[in-house]
Amino acid sequence: MKIYLATSLLSLISLCSVAQVLQPKAMRVYRVGDMVAVQDSAASKAPDLYPVSTFSIGPVGNNVRVGIDNTYLYFPYSKFLGENGTVYSQQSSNQAVNSFKSNVTNNIAASMRTVNYTEPEIIRTNGLDVESTGLTYPSGFPASATTTVANSSTMNFGTNASPVSLGGFNPPLTKKWYVDHYTFGTTMPVFARVSMGRPNTGDVQLYTGSGSYAANAVLYGGDGAIAVNLYGKTDTTRRAAIRFGFHGYTASADNDVASPYYVYLFADSNTEGTSVQGITSRWDVWSWKLKAWYQNVKNQRVFLVDKSLSGQTSVYFDKIRLGNRLGGTRTPSIGFYVLGTNDTDTAAYRANVNKFISDWIIQYPDSPLIICGPGPRSSGSTGETTAGYMRAIDQQVVGQVNRPKQVYYLNLGTAFPNTSETYFTTNDSSTSGNRVHWNVGGQQKVFEAVTAFLESNKIELYLPPN
Repeated sequence: MKIYLATSLLSLISLCSVAQVLQPKAMRVYRVGDMVAVQDSAASKAPDLYPVSTFSIGPVGNNVRVGIDNTYLYFPYSKFLGENGTVYSQQSSNQAVNSFKSNVTNNIAASMRTVNYTEPEIIRTNGLDVESTGLTYPSGFPASATTTVANSSTMNFGTNASPVSLGGFNPPLTKKWYVDHYTFGTTMPVFARVSMGRPNTGDVQLYTGSGSYAANAVLYGGDGAIAVNLYGKTDTTRRAAIRFGFHGYTASADNDVASPYYVYLFADSNTEGTSVQGITSRWDVWSWKLKAWYQNVKNQRVFLVDKSLSGQTSVYFDKIRLGNRLGGTRTPSIGFYVLGTNDTDTAAYRANVNKFISDWIIQYPDSPLIICGPGPRSSGSTGETTAGYMRAIDQQVVGQVNRPKQVYYLNLGTAFPNTSETYFTTNDSSTSGNRVHWNVGGQQKVFEAVTAFLESNKIELYLPPN
């Protein structure tokens, strides 16, 4: 990839190539994905970007030397700034260089490290935070979960041998979760066993009040749930209120992390598979069909970095962008932005799509990005009307970006007919004909639309350097 420099910066480099001329003005030098950005101190203009492979840095006396293609810029360390415009160090050139290296390592480790990850680290880095709140009984356990004892002022529920089940939580088939801790709150003392993935595992504990407890568990969709079973004794007039929740990360169930190609997915429930009617395997979902297609048809091993999350909008993923969570353990080979179904604010959606594309281009200038207009909704429904607005926005924004060899628009609204219920799940409410979730047949049609688009536009996976 060829990167052209601003005239002023070219002049500086040319001047410095013949002598150690110190930069008269402070400059920001920082890492953006696989690139190094050099920018004026006020950030009044877009930064010039250079491949990391052409970049070097080191202390020279009291100055910092930045090398680009074996040509060097020299900075007093007081004028060597980070992305936020503050100096890396006020102490010495050596400390400034070390501060720079530490800063970029902390900021971009998620997008650059490819080996020596533990399973929790892989899930954390490639996935998204997930907050799943369990069942809450604000006025006590349901009557069916208690036994009334005649002439007694107490009520017993469950026993050690036959506890009461509070409920279970299971990742979608396409996902795995790393649960780092759970919370348990009770207004009265109870005995409970919290199981992570394997039924009837975990120690029985006496819980009083509210607290946070370590879990350190990895769960796969379909292989086991988080379950809470409890027993105890409670007061007839102030029965216990129980609240259970957990915190962790959701990521693709794909384990093929050694694959040379990484496919990134930014999407909602239709991709996560939470509402796919008839799903018995993750391979029923369009994204996993795409993985198989790359393997069997294109002879390319891919790893799915699935950042989809049920019910989410472009607003949520803009927070992900702001938190530098677009990346993962390796540079994307391709990205799919499949949002808009849950959005209602067209102005916010337009702004969020624009910002997402802008950041993607800066961070991953060689990686293609497919902006997918929302899939079909029931014909004539309010949902389909809104989806139509979002598709129009997607198409306009991609056109305005005008990077025809990197950013593409795919209208998933035409993936299958929406005039009947053939391709929608009947689990959706049919009151207003506002079906939204694709069943297994609908998933197949979306997969076919995606692969046909890739083929017709000759879109190839980017192979990042090791």
